[in-house]
This record gives sequence, C-alpha cells and structure tokens, in this order.
Amino acid sequence: MELKHASQPFVDKFYAIDVPGSLNNHPILQLESRKEVNLKAWRSLPPLQGLNMGLTAAGEAQVLATAKVDKKNLPVLAARKVGEGRTLMIATDSAWYWNFRRVGEGGSGRHYQKLWENILAWLTRDPETRLLKVETDKEKYREQEKVLVQFKLVGEDYNPLAGKQAELTLSTWPDRSTLKTESIATDENGEGRYEFYPGREGFYAAQVSLKQGDRTLTERELFSVTSPQVEFQKPRVQPEFLQKLSEVSGGSYRVLRPDLRLDTLAFPNPEVEIKTSKLFVSLWDTWAAYGLILGFLFLEWYLRRKSGLS
Repeated sequence: MELKHASQPFVDKFYAIDVPGSLNNHPILQLESRKEVNLKAWRSLPPLQGLNMGLTAAGEAQVLATAKVDKKNLPVLAARKVGEGRTLMIATDSAWYWNFRRVGEGGSGRHYQKLWENILAWLTRDPETRLLKVETDKEKYREQEKVLVQFKLVGEDYNPLAGKQAELTLSTWPDRSTLKTESIATDENGEGRYEFYPGREGFYAAQVSLKQGDRTLTERELFSVTSPQVEFQKPRVQPEFLQKLSEVSGGSYRVLRPDLRLDTLAFPNPEVEIKTSKLFVSLWDTWAAYGLILGFLFLEWYLRRKSGLS
C-alpha cells in the first residue's frame, strides 16, 4: 500500500490541498494541458473535509497531494509502483466535494471527471503514462521519403531526463533484420530524434532502449513504406480529357476560379419522362392452364383410388 497507518485521531475539519511543484508533470495531476492553467485548476478545487492524522507515505510512494492540518502536512493522494503493477490511495472520503459541491456552487465537475480518467489511465498503464515514449511523425511513408523517429524519456516523477544515452535500433518487420543502430543522448527536454531514409517498401520497426536504474526501458514503434503508383507520381488536371468527357456525356466544362461562388452557378435540370405499362394476366384466363390444373387433380384422385385410399 502507499500509506502506513498509525493510531491517531480522525480530524473532521475542512482543508485545502496542495500539489507539490516537483510533480506537476505527473499524468494523474494533469487536469489542464497548460502548466499554469493546471495549477490554477487545482487551487480552485473546493476544500475537502475529514482526514486521518496517522497516515504517512510508505516506501517509494509518491505523495501527489497533501493537506496542512494542525501545522502538519498530511498525504491525501499517493501513488506507487509495485513490481509491474501500480496502486493508488485517496486518504479521504470527501473527494466527491470536487464534483457535487462544485456543481452545486454553479461550476463544472469536469476536473473531478478528468482526475478519475487520469487515475484509471495510470493504473492501467495507458501508453501516455509510460516513462519512455517512441513515435514517428507519420504511420506511412513513400520510398525515399525521410522518416523522423522521436522519443521522450521521463523519470519516476515524470520530469524530463536530460543527457541519457539511448540506443535506437531500426529493423525490418516482422523478420527483425537490423538496418541501423545509433546511440542518441536526450536533450534538456528529455527528447531525442533521428532521421533516415528507408530506401525500399516494406514494414519497419524503430526500437529505443536504455537503462533506467536497475531495469531497462524498451519501447517500439512500427511504420510502413510503400511504393507510389504511377497515377500518384505526377497528379495534375487534364483539361482536354475533362472537356471531351463533358461533351460525350452532355454536360458542361467550367473552370472554378478562386473568386467564383458556387451558389451563382446554374445547372440545367431537364425533365425526364419514363413510359411504363403493366399487364395483368389471370391464371384462369387460359384454357390450357385451367385444363392442366384439372388434369393434376384428376390424376391425384385416380392414384389415391388405385392405392385404396379414400
């Protein structure tokens, strides 16, 4: 668990929470995309009520939010990684104030909803919560087109890690034949990038690996390279063909200029007449059909009589 318990009285007081500045980049705390707006959102949340005075952070737990009660900073929200799993604890039963009370005061409960979305994404190891993220600027490329591979590395507090050496391996997929291996250092934003030309069509993989503490982080991004077809190499308008097509089909050919308004164009709408006719023929109108039906009925009666049936 994230918090250790000691025998202390339960304080039934109102208190505001505080988010540590060092954890501003943690995905659970991202109520808004912009940093200054996000801090303002946390400060605007209604105060909570009720907190156990005996709870303290345990082990490697990260205290994401604290409350100052009786001159003590007490943990309210804490998260921790245990092996390959993740756990989280909220040390109060009044978090619903951020929704119902905010709405009751005429505001919006979207920050409360966003918080729970962030919590669930972090607990389920959503790709956006990984410490190492790898991506390419596109999913599909053409032959001889430049491929840009980018990656970002953050620490356990989700702050960028600069100056870390990462190994980038480019290979074909799924046979995993290595094409290139490069050593790239992260910049001040914890980011690295590499450009290359794959050369021929096929499926490729860009894999980034590096040591982080006592473990190795590895992430991979797949992309494809296709050979452009002839009709897409030099796409252009063919006025002569369009004019001939309009003449044969009875239409008209017009050039659309930038200053031309489509609502001023008049298109002919000729009247089209379709002649239809219907003919109903009753089955009893022909002697042949009538005789055929009577013949089948007589044959059935004869066969039943010969078989001894009534």
